[in-house]
Order: sequence, then structure tokens, then C-alpha cells
Amino acid sequence: MAVPGLKDKERRGLCAALGELGEKLHGLLRGGHLVQAIELLSDATEAADDRPAALVLLADVHLTDAREIVVDQLEAKAELALQLLERAQARGYADVAVERLRVSVARVLERERRERARVEVRCRELLEQSARAKRFTARQIEACASSLWRGKDYARAAQLFRMAEAQAGREPAPTADGKVRTRNAFNHRIRGLICAVHAGEIEQVRDELEPALTFDWNAGGIPEDRFITEWLFMALLERAAANQDWSQFRVWWQRAVARGDEIGYPFPWVFSHQEQLVEVCARAELRDLLSVVAQRIRSRARVPPALVERLRVLEEPA
Repeated sequence: MAVPGLKDKERRGLCAALGELGEKLHGLLRGGHLVQAIELLSDATEAADDRPAALVLLADVHLTDAREIVVDQLEAKAELALQLLERAQARGYADVAVERLRVSVARVLERERRERARVEVRCRELLEQSARAKRFTARQIEACASSLWRGKDYARAAQLFRMAEAQAGREPAPTADGKVRTRNAFNHRIRGLICAVHAGEIEQVRDELEPALTFDWNAGGIPEDRFITEWLFMALLERAAANQDWSQFRVWWQRAVARGDEIGYPFPWVFSHQEQLVEVCARAELRDLLSVVAQRIRSRARVPPALVERLRVLEEPA
């Protein structure tokens, strides 16, 4: 589904209207630094909420993020973008381009909601009559599983990812060089494991964890997807934290760091994981690990002022 956005000329005009802030934003967008751009604009809209151009640009960057990076968060991003655009218009920003974008986002959001309803029906059908799963492609089953994952329905999501893996193994697909191979099912498997761990089913999948955590992404032909390894480690860390098993937490942490270095994604790599872990480590008084994560956060190109202050508070001596 096409995700709407501003035209380049419109985006440049809005950046120009923001002066120095717009210049910084333009540089971030040209470099593809969407997270930093969102943080910059979020700070600006909180500090100066009467700048509708910042609201419009923030909506546009969220849509770009959904189009290029977090493709599984389109509905949430579209909802946020719509709210931002309506806030800008409520402040008198009557621009044809903004209204066009608002209408387009509203249409995308409505289509996403209808699709989500269809997916839920398909999820129930697959789970209640698993023998009929062969009627669907692995991608269709995965879409259902991913929808349940986003809704934190982990047990059902794990079950559907298993079905997607099985179906993918039955689907020959052409590779870039024209040869035929079995579609790689490992992406479905590791996502199923992530959901199973979140669902508290570690014992049921324990024998599968080690092969997943050490999977050779290059040999598997999908090196671009190796980042998902961090999500499995995070699920294991969250489960250990929930059980207050801090010895096991440290074991998984050390494994995550070592594996992240091996695959070129130093742990913790994902911003949201960094912020989640810094809170966990502070609550558990794991001061050494807290320091590691805080240092990783401070190494970002830009850190939101609120997060800087939060780190200061967390790192204060007890």
C-alpha cells in the first residue's frame, strides 16, 4: 500500500520556514537519519507548539519512517500523522498541500483498519482450522502472525509463525540468479521463537534457541535481516527480568553483546531497546550495565533533552 508524503519542494519550503531548525532537519533527512529527525521535531513541537510547520514536518517524517523503516507500524504512524496535521490546521495552517496530505493519510488509515479486520478473521480461521493453512501463502500467514505480535498476542502469534515457516518450506521461489530454491523460512522461525519466549514458553523452545541465536545469516542468504537477532535476545532478557533472575539476565546480556559484535549490530543497537534496558538496569541496580547502556545512548548523533535528564537521574548515586 502506498504511503503518502509531502513532495520534495513542499518539504524544502517547510524547512525554510523553520530557519535554523529547518536547516538541521534538512541535513538529517538528507542523511536518512529519521529517528533523529523525529526527536528534533518532537522537541520543537513541545517547546513551541505554535509552529505548525514543525507539526506538518513531524507528520511527514513519521510517514517516511513507516514507508521505509518500520513498515509494520503503518497504522500507528498514520494515526499520529493525522493528529499532527489536524493540530497544524487547528492553528490556522490552511495549506492545500497539507490538506491533500491529511486526506490521503485518512484514507490510508481507513484501509489499514479494514485490512486489520480482515486479517483478524483470517487469523481465527487459520488457528481454528489449521489444516486449511495450505490455502494461504507463507506471506499471508506471516501477515496474520505479525498482526498478533503487534497486539502482544504472543502465544497465537508463535503458532502462526510456525505455520508460516512450514508453508514457506513448501514454496519454491526464484533467486536473483534465476535458480530455484526453497524460500528461506528462518525469518518465520526466529519470529515464532521471539513470540514463544514472550509467551513464557521458553522450555518448549529451548532446544531451538541456540541454533537461532547463532544462525549464519550470510550462508542463509538473508544477511540484511540479521538485526532481528537482537529482538530474540531482548525477549530472553525481558523474561529473565520478569523472573528477577539477574544471574541469567547477565548471561543473556553477555551473549547478546558478543553476538551483536559478530554480526555488526553492537548490542543494544535499537534505540527503543536501549531506553527499555536502561530502566530495567536501574530498577535492578545493575550499575555496570546501566553505565554501558547510558554510554551507548549518549553516543547517538542527538539525544532528546528529556532522555539526557532521565539518564542523569538514573545514574545518581543511591
